[in-house]
Amino acid sequence: MADITSGGVSRPGKGGRALLLAVMAFSFAVFVAGSFVFAYLFVFSASAEIYPDVLPKIGAVLLPAITGKPDDSNKSIADPVADGSKRRINILLMGLDQRDDEKGTPTRSDSMIIVSVDQDKKTVGMISLPRDMWVKIPGFQDNRINVANFLGDDLRYKYPGGGPALAKKTVEANFGIQMDYYARVNFRGFERIVDTLGGVTVDVENPIRDNEYPTEDYGTMSIYIPTGVQHMNGKVALQYARSRHSENDFGRAKRQQNLLVAIKDKALALDVIPKIPSLMGTMKDMIDTDIPPTDILRLAGLAKGINSTRVSSLVIDEKLAIPFRGEGGADLLAPNVPEIRKAIAALLADPAIKNEAANIELQNGTARSGLATKAGDFLTDLGCNVAKVTGADRTDYKTTQIQLFTDKKATAALIADTLKVGQQAVVVMPSPTPSATAASQKSANAGPDIRVILGQDYTPPQ
Repeated sequence: MADITSGGVSRPGKGGRALLLAVMAFSFAVFVAGSFVFAYLFVFSASAEIYPDVLPKIGAVLLPAITGKPDDSNKSIADPVADGSKRRINILLMGLDQRDDEKGTPTRSDSMIIVSVDQDKKTVGMISLPRDMWVKIPGFQDNRINVANFLGDDLRYKYPGGGPALAKKTVEANFGIQMDYYARVNFRGFERIVDTLGGVTVDVENPIRDNEYPTEDYGTMSIYIPTGVQHMNGKVALQYARSRHSENDFGRAKRQQNLLVAIKDKALALDVIPKIPSLMGTMKDMIDTDIPPTDILRLAGLAKGINSTRVSSLVIDEKLAIPFRGEGGADLLAPNVPEIRKAIAALLADPAIKNEAANIELQNGTARSGLATKAGDFLTDLGCNVAKVTGADRTDYKTTQIQLFTDKKATAALIADTLKVGQQAVVVMPSPTPSATAASQKSANAGPDIRVILGQDYTPPQ
């Protein structure tokens, strides 16, 4: 294993070390909840060379194109991955391309990452959203997804909840996953966090050779990180996370995910969880988040049960978003929304649901038009296989029925919870009798594993 360093690592004083330990502890805790360290990693993909004149560009080009007023409704779209008990918590992480002299001014979110924590299954899913995806921004014209935070923070629009609220609503509106919380950070402090940990160990899959790595004074320098298992100090870890010229943004996102897991493992080895309650007050000015302290502590308690094998990730890449040239030759990505929703659903689906792979038939047993179609979309976003959507034999069903024809009970239970109709709605149907003919047996086998007949007691999420 190589030990890569670049320059000396200074040892902080006693007071400084306490603060760094606070940063480290909070970083690890909110990783489990899905926030601080991961946001730090991705913010260091911030590129001074990409938008050196970010504010003038936005003011002169983007704002005149805005139409309408921000959508300040309190409506929430269907949550495809969480039931009423909030078994799953979804957090939107944003790394801000903001320097010290730009504090208080609206800025783009250079990075947007969804981290989804299943509290029951003790699993974490991470979804990286490329900043150049061209999406719908509620209340505004279509634009890059990273512009949502800027528009929400622009005081001229007085958007309720500011940039985080609009960014969360933008993710919800485009990809159908409800955001419970957010966390925002800028790019200061990452190197010192890694150095306080004593460095991190990363298996570098591809060499990093970057002759245009940005410096703090807006210049460039050359860096090289070889393949193999490397022990990195803060400076090199930052270079590994931030470098963008040795491969594309999608490769960099994968590097950052690997580095996040390395930091989490090192923090776990140092047992920082017991220190969190006494250190949280120190962190209040270092991160902008609406995650309640109680949730941070509860989710931190899950940390020891979440090893690397229980963390899965998805990078929205060129397979899910098609590159195209925008106005003025801008490099943009057109998201394949249906495929992205399927990919997210597959990533976050309960393993039992994946294993059962049940075929589901949805029937509308009411006079309300489109009810089964909407419920089908809802279940599909959960990772369920809705093979057929149709009308029932009549339209006066008072209660919803979930007819189970096979042994795929986990899926039936999930449907009952998701549709909020109670487990009593699940009805085990009789198996075919031994005297059934071969033809009827074949027909029965070709039918659904589960048939859902929506009744008048079913209320779609609003």
